[in-house]
Amino acid sequence: MEESKISKKRVASSHLSKADVFANFDVPGPTPNPSPGSGRVGRGRERRKSNERVHISAGAVVVRPGKSGCEVLVLYRKASNSWHLPKGTKRADESILETALREVKEETGAEILVREYLGSLASVKTNGTPKLTHYYLASPSSVDFSNHDTEHDEVKFVTFGEAYRLLRKKSVHEKEYELFDRYLR
Repeated sequence: MEESKISKKRVASSHLSKADVFANFDVPGPTPNPSPGSGRVGRGRERRKSNERVHISAGAVVVRPGKSGCEVLVLYRKASNSWHLPKGTKRADESILETALREVKEETGAEILVREYLGSLASVKTNGTPKLTHYYLASPSSVDFSNHDTEHDEVKFVTFGEAYRLLRKKSVHEKEYELFDRYLR
């Protein structure tokens, strides 16, 4: 995969303003896959025993310009009354970046252009397994919500503020709103 030519103005800090999110939208190409151990790791990540398995997932914060500013792609699951970002489990034969691209397409019907690796969030699955989810900042290249999987009852773009509110109040496992606090405010 070709290395991204992200911008004339690369953000040096770990925090991006809303303006920075859209500053690079005219620049094509995905970012390279983060190598193991690189990138920003979520706070609260504890040491684990060497024989303990970690569930690895990947997804994206998919953003686009909207009439009222930045819009974020979110998913709703009626069974758990929860909102979240598109993400899913890494397969053994794919990279973290490939996982993010596949999962966003499967869960939303949207194809994306990855702009930047945002970092990861550590959490624990309901069965007690540690989980590390990697996230990318992306924009949609095509959207067909009619082609999303049946795992979700609703897929839609909402304003940045609404996405933050939904993820803060109605999220089940990962605290995905922390991505907004750390990297996108």
